[in-house]
Amino acid sequence: MNWKKLIKNVNTGVMLLIMGITPFFTSCATILGGGGKPAHLRDTSRIRWGYVIADVLFTGAIGLIIDFANGAIYESKDISNRSDIEKNIMNALNHNMPAYIVKKDGYYKANMKDGKLEYQKVGDEEIPQSVKNSINNFITKTSSQRNIN
Repeated sequence: MNWKKLIKNVNTGVMLLIMGITPFFTSCATILGGGGKPAHLRDTSRIRWGYVIADVLFTGAIGLIIDFANGAIYESKDISNRSDIEKNIMNALNHNMPAYIVKKDGYYKANMKDGKLEYQKVGDEEIPQSVKNSINNFITKTSSQRNIN
């Protein structure tokens, strides 16, 4: 028996098997559509049907499950009408960073609930010192620039 030929045929067979089953463990919208979306950016009323069809044809139920689970199958919400401050707050919250705003009557911590920003008033003692320092530096910088102009 020719062992070299047998090993070559086995290696070729394993590679073809891997190439044949790999699509069934992936999903079209996740790979081609840029990955999953955070919950607050998903428009669950609008599905990207091209990816649904591609998943059914190429990856089967596994691809559909993955795409629906990570949100890649959904259209993105239009956040273009939000202010830059709201976009920055949403970005911070998306990266599990706390976000605060300052109003005349105190500090507010931002939270995301059902895709909407909500602000809860917090006491001065709840604000981390590093955040207070950043806020004070910003206020000082902004007021000195206003005095120059």
